[in-house]
Amino acid sequence: MRQRPVRPADVRRADPGFDVPPRASHDRAHRSAHRHRPVLGRPGRSPDLRASGHDHVPGHPAPYLTVRRVTDWIMRRPERLDDTERKCLDELCERSPALATTTQYARRLATMVRERRSEHLALDVWLADVRLDGQPELRSLAGGIRRDHAAVLAALNTTLTSGAVEGNVTRIKLLKRQMYGRANFDLLRRRILLSP
Repeated sequence: MRQRPVRPADVRRADPGFDVPPRASHDRAHRSAHRHRPVLGRPGRSPDLRASGHDHVPGHPAPYLTVRRVTDWIMRRPERLDDTERKCLDELCERSPALATTTQYARRLATMVRERRSEHLALDVWLADVRLDGQPELRSLAGGIRRDHAAVLAALNTTLTSGAVEGNVTRIKLLKRQMYGRANFDLLRRRILLSP
């Protein structure tokens, strides 16, 4: 029988000592039913991401790992991570070389976007590096950037944005939805032109 891959929900169920904080909308019976489901995954391996021999600082609880939390750690500037977050990310990168390379490439790209680096070669070097030894997901991202290379370079080189236009389009769509079935085009036109 083939077993499915480990999901974040399995990680929560794998550690019986780890208590998931209750949500306001769930009652106790619902939580206990979910807590006692069988753990799925590969036989002989614990899907608990916090285990595998790495001890945390005594007296400090290990942070609950989710994909969203680890992604946040990767995308945040390294100097803005606290000690526990930095230590956990370092441990995860030590355990997974693929995550370490992904972290390196993601941070390089985020730095280019944040600082709006206008160096033409910086983006090309990043694309070449990802194509050579990046993960398949990063290679897919790089392929999309390569297909739209001129637009990405323009976004990195200029400070102009289409935010004001997009905001007006959103406002017009909202007014159009509010006026649906209530009046004719002249009233809708007048409301769009006179509303702030």
